[in-house]
Amino acid sequence: MILILSTYRSGSTNLCRSLAEATGYSNKDELFHESFATEHLHRLRELEKQEFKNTIVKIFPYHIQSSPIPNLLNILVEQAERVICLVRPNFDQQCQSYYIAKQTNDFHSQWNDVVTVKYDAEDWRLRQTFIHNEVLALSDWYSDYKCELMWSHQIAGTVPYSRPVSWDRKPGYTNIDTEELFY
Repeated sequence: MILILSTYRSGSTNLCRSLAEATGYSNKDELFHESFATEHLHRLRELEKQEFKNTIVKIFPYHIQSSPIPNLLNILVEQAERVICLVRPNFDQQCQSYYIAKQTNDFHSQWNDVVTVKYDAEDWRLRQTFIHNEVLALSDWYSDYKCELMWSHQIAGTVPYSRPVSWDRKPGYTNIDTEELFY
């Protein structure tokens, strides 16, 4: 198994697709997504079977926090032949992308039409804090597991989502140096 440790809006979907094409592995994507928490134990047992060894799974800190399996991350890391920590270095762009995806309830579509996004200061603060906490947790994982580090711009052969957006009022710039957390 190839395990991708990452956060929302980091390019992890593109990385999983790219790795699946390169390796022929089955892309299980967010197998342990928080919305499937009641199925985590069943999914883990399936993943442990030999026929599921050639898979790609990505996991985010919130998936682990939402899981009923207390040591899920340790189990996955132990099973993995390769563990990649994927980081998006531009925190401000990541926060904007997450905010827009949550506002539109659309994370992966192909976008042609401009979508207007309403800025809500309180919602922005909550989303920004959430992503910040996810990145901090990911940096702890990177430190704890000594895994391979990859930056989102290093994903071969992929183009980031390009969503035409019109803000009613764009949020201020969020200046957090994500890169310093991973050195």
